[in-house]
Amino acid sequence: MKQFSLSVVLPVGDAPAALAATVAECLALGAQQLADLEIIIVEAGGDPGVATLADRLAATHSSVAVLRYARRRGYRQGLYDAWGVARGAYVAALDLAGPAAAAGLARLLATAPEHAAIFGYREPAPRHPAARLFAAAVGARVAPGLRDPALGLALFRADLRDLLAPEGPDAMAHAEIFAAARRRGLAVAQVAVPGKAGRAAPSLAAIGAALSHGGADEGQARRGATVGAGMLIAACGVWLLRRWRRL
Repeated sequence: MKQFSLSVVLPVGDAPAALAATVAECLALGAQQLADLEIIIVEAGGDPGVATLADRLAATHSSVAVLRYARRRGYRQGLYDAWGVARGAYVAALDLAGPAAAAGLARLLATAPEHAAIFGYREPAPRHPAARLFAAAVGARVAPGLRDPALGLALFRADLRDLLAPEGPDAMAHAEIFAAARRRGLAVAQVAVPGKAGRAAPSLAAIGAALSHGGADEGQARRGATVGAGMLIAACGVWLLRRWRRL
């Protein structure tokens, strides 16, 4: 993999501890396996501690750059903008707010030579009802076949930025890229990677966005969130009942 140049995009709002650890893992990966590494921290005007840490990392490491917004932006916008200035042949997208770990990047890179887009998934699949409902909704409405839409770890060929629309729900960004790549007939792979323990399941807003994807107005999005709430309550009830029966 030494022939690869990679740009890692890290949109970050308020997770300074996760940012420092992730940058360290990416730097170690670059030293061992990459011809060139660029880390783009997208600082979206959130926690002042994040801005301070991002600046310190950029001052310390020549491969780290900071893309800063005056006001808070979402994950999708940060990924889209950073992708536009990335110099690597491949762009890695890692959502620090999600369950993905930078350690999974090496497994995605190993698959890169034969594929235009590679998506990570956790094995075994998460068992939380919200995670299962979100995956089912994304599969039905957006990206059939995407195994772990909540993970937030993927690798894309740098020339495929047009697969991502700059506007839309953050939770749907990777799913939309997966679906667009499939429609275009590109080589797409999914690779098992480690995840972080204890990360929160997809939010009700994310589930609602998946259920209402393609809706014409905000009212439909709200209805999707309402339906998602009902389905989540039902799924949680079934999950708790099964656990109780095992006792």
